[in-house]
Amino acid sequence: MTSLTSIGLNNLTHAYGFLFSNLPNLTGIAGLSYQLTNTNISTFWIINTGLTNLSGLDSLTGSSNFYIWNNPDLTSLHGLENLTGNINGGISIWNNNALADISALSNIINR
Repeated sequence: MTSLTSIGLNNLTHAYGFLFSNLPNLTGIAGLSYQLTNTNISTFWIINTGLTNLSGLDSLTGSSNFYIWNNPDLTSLHGLENLTGNINGGISIWNNNALADISALSNIINR
């Protein structure tokens, strides 16, 4: 069985959300959001992956909520710099022990 290391969805044009869970060998999501016509999505979940950053979500400008849990290799949230405004449903970042840089969230406001 081959382990998934990248997703290869570079031509995806529409999405309501993303769920990547229990993919410890997933090390890249590059290009995932680049062709999206809707850059404000409902939700995304990144749980137990091998990602070191979130490059590939760079085109997202909004999300109702998001969850980033149990990603032992995640060192930064690079890729979320274009998220702006209020994340009404909340943000949950938990148990990402290597995470040292959350500056990519600086454009998000709390109201």
